[in-house]
Amino acid sequence: MSLLASGVAVISAQDPESGKPRGMTANALMSVSLEPPLIVVSVRRRARLHAALQAAGGYGVTVLGEGQEVQARRFLRRSPSDSASRSWTAAWPGS
Repeated sequence: MSLLASGVAVISAQDPESGKPRGMTANALMSVSLEPPLIVVSVRRRARLHAALQAAGGYGVTVLGEGQEVQARRFLRRSPSDSASRSWTAAWPGS
């Protein structure tokens, strides 16, 4: 985390209702502790990911690097026109 000056990350969790992965782009990621490694990400309560994070047994944080703008934009917001382009695969515990 000491190498991360200002991070963009994709936060993901399994949707409790559909069982499908859900993700969002976070433009603020903060290290809280190195031992154990802890981070803070703020998620709006009305965000669809919020319920998934509360119900999930785990979640993923993918820190994006320079040149991964396409991946960052993929999870920015949902609109009917881009829902088909959001296909992605994740391996969830127990699946």
